[in-house]
Amino acid sequence: MYNQSGAAAAARGRARSRLGREMPRRGNVVLVAVSLVVVLCIVAALAVDVGYVLVARNQLQNAADAAALAAADQLLDDRKLQGGGGLDDVLDEARAAADQYAGANLVLQSPPTLDLNYDNDADGDVQLGRLAEDGQLVLVGSGQHFNAVQVRAQRTQTRNGQVPLFFARILGFSGTDVVTTATAAFSDGVVGFRPNAETGHATLIPFSIHQDDWLALLAGSGLDDWSYDPDTRQVESGADDVRELTLFPGDEYAPGNFGALRIGPEGYGNSELETQIRQGVSPADLACYGGELRLDPDTLTLTLTGDTGLTTGHAEAAQEIIGKPVSMPIHNQIVGVGVNATYTIVGFAGVRIVAVNATGSDKQIRIQPAIVVDDAAVTGSGGVGGHIYRPVRLVH
Repeated sequence: MYNQSGAAAAARGRARSRLGREMPRRGNVVLVAVSLVVVLCIVAALAVDVGYVLVARNQLQNAADAAALAAADQLLDDRKLQGGGGLDDVLDEARAAADQYAGANLVLQSPPTLDLNYDNDADGDVQLGRLAEDGQLVLVGSGQHFNAVQVRAQRTQTRNGQVPLFFARILGFSGTDVVTTATAAFSDGVVGFRPNAETGHATLIPFSIHQDDWLALLAGSGLDDWSYDPDTRQVESGADDVRELTLFPGDEYAPGNFGALRIGPEGYGNSELETQIRQGVSPADLACYGGELRLDPDTLTLTLTGDTGLTTGHAEAAQEIIGKPVSMPIHNQIVGVGVNATYTIVGFAGVRIVAVNATGSDKQIRIQPAIVVDDAAVTGSGGVGGHIYRPVRLVH
């Protein structure tokens, strides 16, 4: 009995000793577990704040993108060709469009506002300028040549208020600044056209203008008898501060400044040419040129055959597109007369037909410069012309 009792007591002593050693260990595990839970809660809370900031950034970027695209698109307005007040109106409305479209994109359920920056300073929210070759925005120069808009959308202490933080407040942070930028631009310097199934027909029609007359028109020569109403898209009698050029055919004894070009496969005649006047050249028309009609990059010229005369059918087709912005080639030389003429094309111009005389011996077409946007246009360096652009896109 004694030995059994002593053995039992010894066993109980050893058990109490083990339990005494395990109790501190269990206490340490509990403390570590509690600490990990606290850390995980803090991390989760901060993750919520980070997610909230990312949502605000994405929404601000959407606002900046929409504002830049809308403002750049507003720059493609024929009133900029008038200079003076017309150009000022276009620039002001571009800024207004940026503000409108930014505000239409809510950021954390609140419309962001922009500093419209009418002085066009480098630190303004809305900057109008020209996109340089290195992708940077140049703010100086004539507004007529602006082709890009940069918009900065922000939630900061100075504008629209910081993005609020929630759980980070325990660390002393109540909010954070979020700033995004977007630049939208359209390309100019058109040297050719490449229509395809996606673009449809190009705006290019087969009438050519003499270079000297085009440059004189841009320098301020010509009449101002017709005006274009952008709201009704109709041409009306009256001045609009955009000069006009008269295109007239020539013959062997009285050279004109006009050409009816043959653009397409051999065998194209007046019927196909009249279709091109109404609709522009098609992918099928340019298939024989490899799908693209453009100036040679070395000589900056293109040779096409055509007719120095203007038929009644040509003139009647031109009447059907009065008011429509189209692209016309520019030539600097004609070799030969009549249907055997060869034209040296040196560029492309955006124009609008405003009047046509389709009858009698005094057939003629009156045009004025116009803004043309064409996703079939091919851009490059060199060439004469202007006012033709590829559509607006986000640059960065």
